[in-house]
Amino acid sequence: MKAYDYLKNELEPEEEPEEEPELEEEFEEEELDEMEEDVKLLQSELHDVEKYSPSIKEAPKEPFTPYLISVLNNNVSRREAPGENNKVNGRVVKNDIFKILEEATDENGLLWGKTKFGWIPLNQCRKA
Repeated sequence: MKAYDYLKNELEPEEEPEEEPELEEEFEEEELDEMEEDVKLLQSELHDVEKYSPSIKEAPKEPFTPYLISVLNNNVSRREAPGENNKVNGRVVKNDIFKILEEATDENGLLWGKTKFGWIPLNQCRKA
């Protein structure tokens, strides 16, 4: 009988018992713990980067400082609002000087300057 048992074991090896589900759950918990530690580490590194690299954060806007401009061309349209589609409320001529009180960009990306008379396209002006 011993020889029979030996051959039986050689031809049909005993199956290894499957791991218990508890071990898998423990492994998942360990993985989660490691991930949580990684997240905490990354958050602290991000905090350090933000703390020591102020350029990453949006810089606070400085208050606008009015300045003088000189018109470069004749008959530049002065408008009620920034943008070439807005109503013309007058014209300015070459070498007129205005104080720019505010700046705005229109839907086409053109920069406009607000005077007390209306808006002037700043691409047709230079600082005085």
